[in-house]
Amino acid sequence: MTLARRPILGALLLLICVQAPFASEQSLQAMRAAFLQAEDYIKQNRDADYLVVADSLKAYPLYPYLQYQWLKNHLDDDNAVQHFVHEHAYSRYASLLQRLWLAHLGEKRQWRPFLRHYRPSDDSETQCYYGQALYHEGEAD
Repeated sequence: MTLARRPILGALLLLICVQAPFASEQSLQAMRAAFLQAEDYIKQNRDADYLVVADSLKAYPLYPYLQYQWLKNHLDDDNAVQHFVHEHAYSRYASLLQRLWLAHLGEKRQWRPFLRHYRPSDDSETQCYYGQALYHEGEAD
């Protein structure tokens, strides 16, 4: 590289370093706006719109919370619920969603899936469904 190009390269690197925080701040602001829009879509039951916006938010720190909010209204989507609980096993939202989902399975009398995914808890509703599930699946004792 010639000496004449080095100052240009240095100036270009300096420009990139100065612009990077500005670009990431703009990106973060855009993600915040998209997050709020996705929350509105959940409240309005606009699933198709939510899914489009949510897909762009996978890197956003509050994405698991957003997923949890959407999945609370879609407990019949067993695969999505199971995936969320597995992916976010150590988050607060995984245990909350698991409890809601188990109650949903119990209400629907889906005993086999209930027993397959049941984890002991202090929740009396879930414990009651667990006893019913055992009884209906032949565990009368």
